[in-house]
Amino acid sequence: LSHERSGSHFLADFINSLDSVSVFDEVGNPDAFWPGQSKLSVFRFKRDFYALRKNWAELEFSNHEAFVIAYFKYLEKRAGRGDASVVDIKYGHLPLFEARYALPLARPFLLKWAERHKVPILHLHRNNVIKAAVSAMLARQAGVWHMENRDKTGRLQSLRRAVRKIRRPGKLAQKERIKYPVRLDIKKVIEHARLLEEQNERFKNDWTIGNKKICVSYERLCQEMGRGGLLDSEIAEFVGGEVKVPYQSRYNKLNSSLRDKVSNYDELVEACTSSGMGEHILS
Repeated sequence: LSHERSGSHFLADFINSLDSVSVFDEVGNPDAFWPGQSKLSVFRFKRDFYALRKNWAELEFSNHEAFVIAYFKYLEKRAGRGDASVVDIKYGHLPLFEARYALPLARPFLLKWAERHKVPILHLHRNNVIKAAVSAMLARQAGVWHMENRDKTGRLQSLRRAVRKIRRPGKLAQKERIKYPVRLDIKKVIEHARLLEEQNERFKNDWTIGNKKICVSYERLCQEMGRGGLLDSEIAEFVGGEVKVPYQSRYNKLNSSLRDKVSNYDELVEACTSSGMGEHILS
């Protein structure tokens, strides 16, 4: 469970390197699983599931829970034999698991279902919400959500199996990089960061309080993951996998500063300071 620009592909790549674990990419993202080609897409599976019902009035709690159970059982079937299944679900994709009516600020149905059925949650979040907001805006402008490590010939440096996904026909994995620094709409950056801060608080300290879970920050991932230390062991044990080979990331984590990326950086600093979010610029 994560939000955009929180390092979910980085984490999923590590989990996918573990023995006896299969990872499914963002099942609620059509660019990861194209509904026209893959039943792994929650859009496609939900449509097919309810198409078999006589009418949409059957979308009551019991029938809807049957849909959720059927979907995750289908993912288990598609995983490797004996593998544990790990599914990447973003905050914004949780409404796809709701029934026909849900209150906007109510605890998401999937989290309640996971608590009842003792389905563990690995909650990934980014502490620096300003950097997350800036990263999201830059990614949208560039059309690049993650960069894979490739050698001079363009081949992937890691030859491990990739996280499961079926892309939209004609969808390119990467596009041309934009030239930095870029001028951003600072008001939108602050609004995005504020919203993300509130969402993280709800998911960490309210909506998942009764769930079996571990919380990991993006910042900790970047510092510790893949180095054979405590974090690797914690994640492997939690998802039911085992570290058998040294981890080599498929992804290139760019660590340039906000000053290098944002041309109106001084404006960003002033806005963060005046809105009480100055610590995110300094960290």
